[in-house]
Amino acid sequence: REGKLIATGGGDALVQLWDTSEMACLRSFERLDSAVRAVSISHDSKYIASACYNDGFQGNPESRIDISEIKTGQSVHTEVSSVDIVDIDWSPVNNLLGIGGFSSSSRNKGVVSVFGAA
Repeated sequence: REGKLIATGGGDALVQLWDTSEMACLRSFERLDSAVRAVSISHDSKYIASACYNDGFQGNPESRIDISEIKTGQSVHTEVSSVDIVDIDWSPVNNLLGIGGFSSSSRNKGVVSVFGAA
């Protein structure tokens, strides 16, 4: 199955996993609460990570990252952050997720972090 999956995300907060050999949607993930900013499939195709940013209707901006198992569709972890997430990407060799974005206090301050276990 490796190399045959793609993930998409859109303004409706929906993430979809597609099988490219049949162009069929395998699963939908509905765990985010605002437009999808980034999606990434782990190197071993076991996990999908998706991120959104909500600028906060009550002055509480936050980003949310959901990590789910591809096989079951179950969420295994949700991370909430004040960082304005722009991109996420799994390591090509282990289960580390790189996260890039901006400080919510200043768009001039870039933030890079790594989540997971090697």
